[in-house]
Amino acid sequence: HFPLFWDNTMLKELQQSNVKRAIMTRRVEWHQEFQLVKKAMVFASLPECFQSLELKEWFWARSIITSRAFTDTGNNGQSCLCPYVDMMNHVTRSHSQKSNNNIVRCSWTIDSEGFHLRLPKNVNDDSTTKLEISYGSQSNGHFLINYGFSITDDSDQIVEDLVTLPIMLPNEVHENDAEALWEADGMGDSHLISRNVTIGIGDAG
Repeated sequence: HFPLFWDNTMLKELQQSNVKRAIMTRRVEWHQEFQLVKKAMVFASLPECFQSLELKEWFWARSIITSRAFTDTGNNGQSCLCPYVDMMNHVTRSHSQKSNNNIVRCSWTIDSEGFHLRLPKNVNDDSTTKLEISYGSQSNGHFLINYGFSITDDSDQIVEDLVTLPIMLPNEVHENDAEALWEADGMGDSHLISRNVTIGIGDAG
């Protein structure tokens, strides 16, 4: 379900979105990592069973780290895997606050003694209660690329979309002013042609 493994037909559905560009960039970066690892294996004269690592296996391993690893804030922000705990799903604040879904949003920390899960106060002792955690306030693009899902009901969701618009300054703008504005980015003598301007849409709220 990770878009990294989608075929071209499925990727086409993303059109020219930033999500699609991020997916293609990740494929290139992880392929470059794979090539470096393979060279290091050969240089270290590792057994053939290690050197037979294939690209799809590397992508799978990197996806596991991206989607399941936790950040150990007490160890210089290193990533670590926590078996069983990594099976807990993401729950939004709005979803956990509904009284009829029996879902409890827990907080967590990692230190030298291990993984600590903290339940909120006044939790009902009910065998049907589901304990979940938050993956953070992120954009749907982030959730889709890193976890393979998107959400629709989170009021805390972050919007990280960019919109690219082709524009030209109106004719009444003095040519010298237009030239100074267009060339402020070091692009050279390009003030007489249409330019693409990327606008970032800020956080929700």
